[in-house]
Amino acid sequence: MPQLSPTVEEHLLEWLPAQRWFASTTAPTELTCVGGLVLPDPEEAAQLISYIYRVDENGPIIHVPITVRDEQVPALSDHLIGESQRTSRRNPAKKYFYDGTADPAFVTAWLHFVHNADRAYADRVLGQPAAGFGLWPTSAIPEPEKLAMTIQPGEQSNTSVRIEGAQEPLIIKFFRHLSPGNDVDVSTGLGLDSVRSEMVATTYGTISATWAPDATTELEPVPVQEREPEDSLDYGFSDNALSTGQQPVAEVFNLVEHFAAKEHELVTGQLCVLRHFYPQAQDAWSLGSLAAVRGYGFTVEADELGRTLARLHRDLAVAFGAQEPDEQQRIQLVAQLSERLRWGYHQAEEVIGDHRLELEALIAELTEIATAPQLQRIHSDLHLGQIIRTDGHHWRVIDFEGEPLRADSGVSAVGYDLIERDLAGMLRSFDYAAALAHRVYFADQQNTAPALSQTEAREWAENCAKAFLAGYGAESGSDRTDFGTGALERALLLDKALYEVAYELTHRQDWVHVPALAAQRLLAPEGKDPAELPTPAPVPAAQEITE
Repeated sequence: MPQLSPTVEEHLLEWLPAQRWFASTTAPTELTCVGGLVLPDPEEAAQLISYIYRVDENGPIIHVPITVRDEQVPALSDHLIGESQRTSRRNPAKKYFYDGTADPAFVTAWLHFVHNADRAYADRVLGQPAAGFGLWPTSAIPEPEKLAMTIQPGEQSNTSVRIEGAQEPLIIKFFRHLSPGNDVDVSTGLGLDSVRSEMVATTYGTISATWAPDATTELEPVPVQEREPEDSLDYGFSDNALSTGQQPVAEVFNLVEHFAAKEHELVTGQLCVLRHFYPQAQDAWSLGSLAAVRGYGFTVEADELGRTLARLHRDLAVAFGAQEPDEQQRIQLVAQLSERLRWGYHQAEEVIGDHRLELEALIAELTEIATAPQLQRIHSDLHLGQIIRTDGHHWRVIDFEGEPLRADSGVSAVGYDLIERDLAGMLRSFDYAAALAHRVYFADQQNTAPALSQTEAREWAENCAKAFLAGYGAESGSDRTDFGTGALERALLLDKALYEVAYELTHRQDWVHVPALAAQRLLAPEGKDPAELPTPAPVPAAQEITE
């Protein structure tokens, strides 16, 4: 039987390390297909395949949408994975592999699979429309040649595709690293929709799949099929289940019972989420960092961001509940935070220096805390880049998947987490925006001085922090003006700064001194002048930084 040389897997072994979402410093040596989906192409011009691979023997499970074409597509040249030759002497045609998330044909077919869940199915994959998306007329999804789509820049662990020209603007987030169970980003959005929260974009659907993480032989992607109405399968939830909150989402994972094969141990998770998109939205990082670089105040916006977060926390508590931790939960919470601090310190020690005594002293203070604050669902990776302003007025929160380097972010060992973690994340983000202004040279204007001095940058961040905390307190009815003075709050700020050091060491080493300086300040002996600590070196304005 004719084969392709090189194979798609051989191309991917070279292509994957260059993808930001792959996020591995070690090049893969082997890919095993453990599931996936083959979508129909109405024009029959391409093969549209969503591969689920296991990386090496015990590596992560990744999702790689691919389009296979007989001819080159100039418009997709930046997304070419590789080209191969058929081994058949009679038909030595070439095949071209493209990243499916960039191909309008693939994205259109993906949308139709979510939309047509009552008619289209695959043996281990299920499209699930929400919020009435399945009731949209088919004509509301443009044909590939008319689909206006753009890949969202700056994505860290996923690939998001903006779509305009449909009945309303949409955005698909393709999950690249897959985990079994209820994806926190999907369930959070659906839960907030169920309580009619205005803090998030409406969720219009998702695709769930089963795969065999420990398969020793290939488990090929399955094709989409059309079924007659009388052949509809009962998956254990009603037609509108995905619009009613947390419990129906959990029921989705009963798919394993329908699709489990005797020769494989299967798990179920989600491949994507489809949401409303705001074309004219601006993220708070862009607005805040630009204000800092230009020397403008950002306190009015910071106050609004504080109020927005307070409303989000209130809606999350209504959708998912909240609880006062008992003694055992308090102990678990302190133990988990202590473990996170030690993990972060281990990652950052080479950069920040020896502060082990100060770290252990802070952990000792944590163990003496008699009571812990209320626990509930939170954002868990909140920063300025995770909040957008729509229509020039309304703020909305995005991306609830947690911190990219932590598998446990978003839901703590006791089931929920502290809202103070989100507050700490925002204060660290103001510090980043100020640091950008302090470091940037106006290279295009041939200026040699940073936009803000170190003192001015610190003042800018502190003013934003005060306004943010005042806004949060005014909306929530809790006084947060002294945030950062208690052991728990200092620990959360340090936890975030140490995590940022670890992240920057992996992704942006020239920025590692920003969180390192913050960690040093948080660990500095009482009375030590922060001015004595090292400061980051300036960078050209042409160098882009995103949160």
